[in-house]
Amino acid sequence: MLLCTTNQSNLTRLKTLLKALFFLTPLFFWGNEFSSLTGSARGDAEAKFFISSENKNIDLPSIKLNGFSQRSEKAADGIFVEITIKADSLRIEKEWRLDKTISKKLKTLDPVRADALIRLLSKARYIDEAAIAIFQFVRENWEYVEKNDSDLTIEQILNLKEASCLSLCRICKFYFDIAGIKSTIAIGIKFPADEETFKLKGGALHSWLKINIDKDNEIFCDPLSFFGFVTQRYIYLCNEEDFRKNKLQNFREATVKLISSKDRIFYNPESEIKPLFWKRTPYESSVYGLVVGKVLKEKEIPAKGSVIVKGFGNDLKTDLFQGNFYFFVREEGRYSIFIIFEDGHKEKLGDLVFSGSAVKKVVYYVKEKTSQ
Repeated sequence: MLLCTTNQSNLTRLKTLLKALFFLTPLFFWGNEFSSLTGSARGDAEAKFFISSENKNIDLPSIKLNGFSQRSEKAADGIFVEITIKADSLRIEKEWRLDKTISKKLKTLDPVRADALIRLLSKARYIDEAAIAIFQFVRENWEYVEKNDSDLTIEQILNLKEASCLSLCRICKFYFDIAGIKSTIAIGIKFPADEETFKLKGGALHSWLKINIDKDNEIFCDPLSFFGFVTQRYIYLCNEEDFRKNKLQNFREATVKLISSKDRIFYNPESEIKPLFWKRTPYESSVYGLVVGKVLKEKEIPAKGSVIVKGFGNDLKTDLFQGNFYFFVREEGRYSIFIIFEDGHKEKLGDLVFSGSAVKKVVYYVKEKTSQ
């Protein structure tokens, strides 16, 4: 099954130029500016879950902030949770500048890394650029691992080369505090993309950040992936202070079940550079010839595997990331799209006609793969 939408644009001159540059091409890696670090995320998503537990003390807040809404309702044997995501236009107008006070604090509190971070931050002109520079710096200096390191101090974490999601957020907040960026660490559940039921055991919780952009806007960010939003599979439980008070013990051995999901957030690299982060932006742009798409199963669970694009010449193969893919085409025409599942099974998704558009968005549905 195929669903597609097209953004029309008169790009004849640009299209002619780009036809001479590439045919079917994957994304390349170059550039160090903030524009090359981020691609745009646009669309809506929602999910409904039921959290069941023998513990009658479990509770979940209903919250709403820019781009994220969570509504919870208690039942006799658990809690219904509904998440709504709006990855729409987000304009960041709050200016930010690296000054002598920030530089001095960095050199005092983290003398080993201060110079490298100062070089990155010196390029930032707005608060989102400063935050993304810190995300980039943290990802380059600490390896993400799944482990319980919540008892470590920030000084101990800074001296390590690897960190959990909680520790990565604590490092980001450490730098944010120095840079004057207000933030809070969020603790919650990142529901697995390829499952329908999830058991909460040790280490099953996830951490991300809530950043205060200005007095009217707070946004969720995940320093591993997202700025200005998280997906519909993020369930907010509490902030880090409540986590420290061990209020989450009530959720041990609870079961989270996915009831329904709808995912229409599309990921546009906006250039030929593979982005490190996905960001809500004021507007969506791209070079000519971009196709962004999804491959989904029942309940809109992302499919796993690779997508093959067959067209006028060489085939293009690109791996799915949580059911998403993107590629550039050289010229208008018909392209055949296939999926190769993880077990090697190949299936045709459909034919795509690319004509007169800058960006084309498609959604394919597949059934559970079967062995042949």
